[in-house]
Amino acid sequence: AIHCPAYEKEILNIGDFDIILASTHMLPNLACEYDMAYANIPMWSQEKIKTVLANYYETEFKTIQTTEFDSLAHITYPLRYINAIYKKNFDATLFTDYFAEIFKLIIKKDKALELNTSNAKQNFFMPDKQLLTLYKDLGGKLITLGADAHEVKNIDNGISNGILLLKECGFKEYHYYEKRKVKVAEKIE
Repeated sequence: AIHCPAYEKEILNIGDFDIILASTHMLPNLACEYDMAYANIPMWSQEKIKTVLANYYETEFKTIQTTEFDSLAHITYPLRYINAIYKKNFDATLFTDYFAEIFKLIIKKDKALELNTSNAKQNFFMPDKQLLTLYKDLGGKLITLGADAHEVKNIDNGISNGILLLKECGFKEYHYYEKRKVKVAEKIE
């Protein structure tokens, strides 16, 4: 909705949603005006990656401030392509301060953080263990799980591994939404 705020209310009034996810897929004016999946990442230098990620996290912060949502989805989406697919080995810890500010804001706004398990087969989670731990250490408790399935056959892709990761990070439960109200999905033992 940050790229098309005029449509946000119209879209939200279409139906009775259980959950609304916030996500950033596009960054205007940075050579990836379309989904990051189609950006020319193999040609990007480390400096270009740093610039794109800085813009991405600034956009995420604005999205959290201005958009109606329940759970912030795949917060490390660009790294799926930069590191997991194209093996650019970018050091995402350079953005720990960005993540901390984003986490503080979603905690303050009582929003959830999605653990996206779509690349669990490659042992790549969005966010990773380090960032999940940071979120928890900052007081984050609301976690949703998403497989980013796009097809019914992938609906549980990596979910059991995601639950194990949450347990390793010290989370005691994860959540789902029903009619935009948060519910405890399961206690983690």
